[in-house]
Amino acid sequence: MSGEDVGLGRDDEVLEFVPRLHEAEFAIQQIGTNAIPFLLDRVRERDSVVKKKLRAILPRKWQDKLRLGDNSGEVRRTGAHGLAALGTNAPAAVPALIEIASHHPDEDGRYIAVFALRTLGTASEPAIPFLIQCLTNKVDIIRDDAAMGLGGIGRQPEISVPALIQYLEFARTSPHSFELSDAIGALSKFGPAAKAAVPILLSLLNHPNPNVRDYLTNYLPIIDAEAAAKAGVKRQQ
Repeated sequence: MSGEDVGLGRDDEVLEFVPRLHEAEFAIQQIGTNAIPFLLDRVRERDSVVKKKLRAILPRKWQDKLRLGDNSGEVRRTGAHGLAALGTNAPAAVPALIEIASHHPDEDGRYIAVFALRTLGTASEPAIPFLIQCLTNKVDIIRDDAAMGLGGIGRQPEISVPALIQYLEFARTSPHSFELSDAIGALSKFGPAAKAAVPILLSLLNHPNPNVRDYLTNYLPIIDAEAAAKAGVKRQQ
């Protein structure tokens, strides 16, 4: 799940939804931080209880006609991307996002809040302890976004780096290679302050996944240029 992508579903849903995201982001940039309360309400969105009950008893054809589908995930994503458009200008959103990420009843709602936290960059520094907790979450994309969030903040290496190294050890056993790649990328954001990770990184140089090897090639020299040179690792141009 590297980058800014949030799981949207089928390809046709993505094609329909992404342009609206870009329009929303542009609008939020014009409005500024006054939009934060509204955007947080969007991130808090839940499926309608009434719609959920009706879906359980009505045939699918009636559900479609009455528009009873659950669009709460789409609403949450518009809120998250709106906050992302504000970036480091949205520190006021951090406490609420931590609360949503901790207590939203839907797994997707908790994930979207963590995603939003990582898009705020250094504004999310107060969330570092929470993001460290998320590294052991049972949901892979929550763990992954928490790791990327710590890297994006890039501060408090005395606690962030050891936590990311522990996550790196876990990620090497994960069936999802994106966790390992993003753990490497997150550590690289700390530069030489992440040298304690070098022994593990060197042990991964022959990893079977080419994406993991590419990440190592690009990021090991940032963390420890000397160790990379000794291992024959040259950063790709």
